[in-house]
Amino acid sequence: MKNLIILLFALLIFGCDTRDSITRFSEDNHMDREYYVYPSTLRMINLEQNEDFNELIEDLVKGRYFSIEKKAESKELIDGLRADLVEEGFEEVMTFHNSKADAGVYILDARAPRIAAIIELENEYNVIDVEGMLNVTKIPQLLENFDDEKFLNIIDITQRDKNKHRVEQHTQNKQPD
Repeated sequence: MKNLIILLFALLIFGCDTRDSITRFSEDNHMDREYYVYPSTLRMINLEQNEDFNELIEDLVKGRYFSIEKKAESKELIDGLRADLVEEGFEEVMTFHNSKADAGVYILDARAPRIAAIIELENEYNVIDVEGMLNVTKIPQLLENFDDEKFLNIIDITQRDKNKHRVEQHTQNKQPD
């Protein structure tokens, strides 16, 4: 009997996939872009120490962003992610559709609340996962006083490096005429 209890316990511990649905999605599938942000990272891009921005992110635990190219099989993956979010306990609280994007927003009521969004654009799907709270009351002041020269644009820097790398690889293979 003791061995049976140990076996059942081991199956429960080692047999269960304890990763959340968004983590499984990103680890099990090829993502075109992946960004992970933490409050410390976000404070570093705030070059002028804008207080509204700091108050916006002060209760954020972490954020993740993934994009996946829109292909026939990616729609099935995204539909599976939506179902997994609901199964995990997320509640769909908002959807919106316009000419440029379709989006669904999901919330998980937990110790550190989580917000997930799946955004369908013309050529890609974007998945955003935010753990913790954003002080949304600071968004109007931030937008009113936003000056992109006072924030480090990490996405632009990473895209520039990728494009430079691609160009160099491509030109190395060309033969002169």
